[in-house]
Amino acid sequence: VRRYFRPAVVNNSISNGVLATSVFVFYPYGREAIASEAQLELKLGAFYADVLRPQKQALASRAGFSDRWWCLTRPRERLGAVGSKIISTYFGGAGSFGWDGSGDHVPVQGYAWSLKDDALAGTELAYLALLNHPVMNTLLPGVSNNLAGGQWNLSERFVNQLPMPALTLDDGLTAVLMGIGASVTMGERPDPELWDDAI
Repeated sequence: VRRYFRPAVVNNSISNGVLATSVFVFYPYGREAIASEAQLELKLGAFYADVLRPQKQALASRAGFSDRWWCLTRPRERLGAVGSKIISTYFGGAGSFGWDGSGDHVPVQGYAWSLKDDALAGTELAYLALLNHPVMNTLLPGVSNNLAGGQWNLSERFVNQLPMPALTLDDGLTAVLMGIGASVTMGERPDPELWDDAI
């Protein structure tokens, strides 16, 4: 049954750039796709009987879900093919971006970010260093809306407007930022002067 669950990203899954796994989501997609209710019962036995079947009526009443009522409202199936990616919370600021090196995490209350330009491949940790630096708390107000508690909406329509440099792997600055990004993801506090100078 475990193979049908993936680590989920909710708003408290990322703190100071560190992605924590504490919540899981039922994920019947990809190699483990479940195409019928009979297959659901066969593969999930007790979970189907104890958890899913009692919720069938409520789940099937969602628009467009009468046949495959066990599926997620927003399945995020394309994330299975993305692999390693930057993850953000739904709301936040500097420190709200984490690294999903395994590619297993599914954002439930958050977003997944992958580089669109192949020329930038391999620089993700450098971008993570940029996104988690305190300067983001100065830049985000220029592109996002503020919510209660001083957090910013980190949805694509806002974050994609942030000014970001085009980093290259053969640049020494990129290497410094990648080292900082790696430190952040492991919960280590980078040298503030080095981080500020790189930014």
